[in-house]
Amino acid sequence: MPSARKTFRSAFVLDAQKLNRTVDAIKTRFAQAKIPAHVEFHVDLKGERHIVTSKMEDVLDIDNTEKSRIEELKIRCADKEIDDTIPDTYIAVHFDGTEPADIDVVAGGEDTSWVNDSVSAVEEQVERTLQKSFFHRLSYRDTPITILISLLALLISLPLGIALSSITPTKLTNRMWLTPADLDRLEQTTSQGKLTPEQAAEVLTYQIRNIVQASKERSSLLARLTHWRTILATAPFLVMLGAIGYLYLKCYPHAVFLWGDAEEWYSNIQSRRSAIWTTLVIAFAVGVLANLFVIALRP
Repeated sequence: MPSARKTFRSAFVLDAQKLNRTVDAIKTRFAQAKIPAHVEFHVDLKGERHIVTSKMEDVLDIDNTEKSRIEELKIRCADKEIDDTIPDTYIAVHFDGTEPADIDVVAGGEDTSWVNDSVSAVEEQVERTLQKSFFHRLSYRDTPITILISLLALLISLPLGIALSSITPTKLTNRMWLTPADLDRLEQTTSQGKLTPEQAAEVLTYQIRNIVQASKERSSLLARLTHWRTILATAPFLVMLGAIGYLYLKCYPHAVFLWGDAEEWYSNIQSRRSAIWTTLVIAFAVGVLANLFVIALRP
């Protein structure tokens, strides 16, 4: 008997409306071919509970609580009542919410054209449930969190480098180890081109002080990392790193059966997701401004 299959490996969100459209598409295929249609739903819930029903209303009436969340939904429509009898014609759709989530569409029958067209008709409805955003794709592929953190750490590499270099006396050597403040004081006390012995001694004092300070800063990594310029330049990007990690782990579920208590649960996720993305934009803007400020303050 001819059969066809289409598998979607993607995160998905299935709500009542999309479920209804999917079932209608299946029934329409049977009605057009004047084939009797017997529909059955198999629902697997968290905690090893299993529900079998022929009514979609029973599926949508499931509480779908956190402790008893829907994990899988199988829709099977055949020309015979579903028991031990092998049907001649059937369409089956399996929404598998276990990780990694996927959706399987299968059709079989004596007419090859009907089988292929049936898979295409159901496929069109199933595609509406797929989640194709970058973070959904990243989360679905189960990118190891260590790799993700390593990549995101690049976000703070540049500001950290800028901050550390800002407290390294890269320009002091070009000014004879004199800071702008030292040069201003020297200009105010110098009335002629020549320096008096007292002024020369004062310049030497400035230079020795700056050399000693620079040596201390070079020798103490902790001091450089806790320097206010380092904190100012890197703090916004550390916030971004934490926010992106939270988004990856908590805000892009692989599969959502959106009815019952899951509606409020997913609505809260979407609200958090929106708030975090807003925070990311603000943190990025603050980070850029902070780094420009740090660069401007380099000696």
